[in-house]
Amino acid sequence: MFNSKYPIIALGMNQVSDLNLSLAVARAGAIPTLSIFNYLKTDNDIDTNKLVTDLELFKKEFKNYNFILSVDVALLIKYDKFLFEILKRFQITHIEIVPDPILIEKKILLFKQILDKIKTLKIKLLVKMISIELDSIWINFINQYFDGIIVKGPHGAGRVDSDSNKTLAQLTNECITIFPDKCIVPCGGVGSSVEVAKLIQLGAGAVGIGTLFAVAQESPLSVAAKEQLVNSNFANLKKLKTVDFNQNALVLSEVQQSNINNTQGLVEGIRTGKDGHIFAGKSIDSITEIRPVSEIIKDLCTLL
Repeated sequence: MFNSKYPIIALGMNQVSDLNLSLAVARAGAIPTLSIFNYLKTDNDIDTNKLVTDLELFKKEFKNYNFILSVDVALLIKYDKFLFEILKRFQITHIEIVPDPILIEKKILLFKQILDKIKTLKIKLLVKMISIELDSIWINFINQYFDGIIVKGPHGAGRVDSDSNKTLAQLTNECITIFPDKCIVPCGGVGSSVEVAKLIQLGAGAVGIGTLFAVAQESPLSVAAKEQLVNSNFANLKKLKTVDFNQNALVLSEVQQSNINNTQGLVEGIRTGKDGHIFAGKSIDSITEIRPVSEIIKDLCTLL
């Protein structure tokens, strides 16, 4: 499903997965993701000009490279026509959809129409899931529309199912059993070559990595923020509350939030390394220094 040297995906991270990090990941032979959340001017408005400019710069260097654009359902519906045009114009190969089951249920016909239209572009669709307690309707829906599943374990950064007692390997096995014809991409807390090799041996099509790349030299986090992550561990993390799931984060101070994704506090944490918070997962225990993306990827794949 992915045409890259290494079966590693740099996950879409709010305020982190920017153009520079994406370029570094592609140069190193892995699969980059740009997150639509990085282009929000307000909680619900995208800076479309900035998104187009960044896609132009990426495609200038990597015309036909596999690339993931991560979009949540609300913005996919609101910016349907605009996003369809850039998917076509820039020949995006993969799109990750962050689902909102309540919104999908309310606008199911419109959502299906959008997905049908996207599929005409031969784009591979991935759905991100942090719970696989699915009913038959959702299973049929995924089988009909999606080519792959990004399944996130409870030890990942940001939004997780913190009530789950299943390991990432168990979740991966369950996904492969339920969806044997789909590309399964496990993520959440992966921090070593041993973990990557184990997940690939289980049948994963690729492995998603987040926190390790957030601390990379090419990441947009400030040096102070990166040093906070280097000097912290999983035991230091807290769970920020949202309307649906908790979010694993290194909380530096409480910041009044501007939306359900805790973006305002995240911006402060990334910028200052003193206030707000920084999303992080269990792989923080594997981080001992700030390193180039290329070194991180090679180390993760040494056992493959």
